[in-house]
Amino acid sequence: MHADEPPETVMRRCREVIDEHARAEEHESLITVTQVFTRLRYKDTNLLSILRGKTIMIEPLELVRSLLIREIVAERSHKHILKFLATRFGSVPPELEAEVRSILDETVLDAAVELAASSPDLEHFATALRAIPRPPEPWDPADEPEPTV
Repeated sequence: MHADEPPETVMRRCREVIDEHARAEEHESLITVTQVFTRLRYKDTNLLSILRGKTIMIEPLELVRSLLIREIVAERSHKHILKFLATRFGSVPPELEAEVRSILDETVLDAAVELAASSPDLEHFATALRAIPRPPEPWDPADEPEPTV
């Protein structure tokens, strides 16, 4: 498969590889991620039918809520928050950096941006950051314990 092949050929091959090699529990996630990247690269919604067959793509809001997509989107905010803090206050302690990077919720990240701009120092930022109400994280099957026999 080469980049100069038609998009339909690329999508059919992606679908074949996922169908033949993906573990059952990963199949739908791989199809979804491939749909996201297909949509970003080609902007042709007709290509999505190759990946999904007759069913429609998951609604965009559901995709944004998926852990992978949320992490990708959040990374950009993390970068900006940490850069802004470092510019204002010097180096950011590793514990605070890890705390900022652990935030995935867009509303909490928006509040953290405002805090980074208005806090008089890193200590105030850290305290106020911890006080922001956090919505419950979406259910992640990877967090479930292994079934016992």
